[in-house]
Amino acid sequence: MDRILALPFVLLTILLISLVVIVHDYPVITSDVSSNQENLVYVQGILQKYDDLLDVYRKKISILEESLRNAEMKKQVCEFLSEGLQEDLNDTLGNIPMQKFKERLSSALKYNPDLESLLDTDVYRYSLTLEARQEVDELIDEKSYKDTVENIQGWIKNNIKYVNNRRWYTAKETWDEKEANCNGMSFLTCGMMREAGIPCKVVANSEHAWIEYLYIDGRGRMIWSVWDQGNSGYSVLNSSVYENDL
Repeated sequence: MDRILALPFVLLTILLISLVVIVHDYPVITSDVSSNQENLVYVQGILQKYDDLLDVYRKKISILEESLRNAEMKKQVCEFLSEGLQEDLNDTLGNIPMQKFKERLSSALKYNPDLESLLDTDVYRYSLTLEARQEVDELIDEKSYKDTVENIQGWIKNNIKYVNNRRWYTAKETWDEKEANCNGMSFLTCGMMREAGIPCKVVANSEHAWIEYLYIDGRGRMIWSVWDQGNSGYSVLNSSVYENDL
């Protein structure tokens, strides 16, 4: 983290040194019109080089700022897990029958109909094969909302191999190939959650993808499909500065 924080200052130092090199041979203004016109062209060239250089370092600083935001997010996740808050939330809020959850969801849909879109199982990247839908039926525990969620997560962890690549998967492709990166695992997890009647969506930043699903109190719970992140506090309907709805 300290190295990341120091990088903007290093970049600024490099920029200043570059400017010194550029203006080292700065022309002298004379009374000769022709000479001054040449000097003007030269100065304009220097300014253009300066603008180009500045753009490069602005982009680099922007990348560093995004890395800092991601690092802070991961730090919060680790703190959440180390304090055991995942288990506390499950025990106090999640251990209710699925029927009770459905009743609360039905009530929520009356004042927030947009939630209905997070139950859509026909969306291209979320839709499941018949075999996958049958598997979801086996994973639903009517006695416990918490256990239903954990059953789906557990199935993904035990049956889908993680691979590190830049490909975009669908839920069906992940199911058929039994391997995927974070976005493929997220789309399959979310598709199975929707099939179980739990509102869910996939969100992502430039480095990772995960799912948010509707928790008992109407908030989104972030689930990291490669390993259980369990962070809470982000609205299931809104994306933060580093999230993109998919």
